[in-house]
Amino acid sequence: MQNIQLSLAVSDEFLRNVLELADEACSWAEIVEYDLSAEQGRIAKIHMREFGDERLPISEKVLGTEDIQEGIRRILQNDFTSQESHAQLHVTTRASLFEALTVENGGDPGYVDLNDIDWIVQAAYFGHMVYG
Repeated sequence: MQNIQLSLAVSDEFLRNVLELADEACSWAEIVEYDLSAEQGRIAKIHMREFGDERLPISEKVLGTEDIQEGIRRILQNDFTSQESHAQLHVTTRASLFEALTVENGGDPGYVDLNDIDWIVQAAYFGHMVYG
């Protein structure tokens, strides 16, 4: 078997769009705070809080564009911290994400939907998929 090495450019705009839509896409969490980038006035980081049963907070984490990029890498390479993640992630998520990143220079967020964004954020937040 031969390996094909790929390198994909992901624009800051694409990564920031994912951060901006996280609140709408992730029903398992809420955005506690947004950090805006000084130079562009766009979201640079989000402070998220995960909820469990009875809406009690379970965990908190700050995600930035680097974390979102890592979540995308995990999805595209099937590189999760938990093997159960592979079964939950449908192949169409990986395909639409790959298409979004290759259709235009740096990515076109119009090719991913809120479910895809939820998977990206989960991969960034947890390192694997928790919520199906």
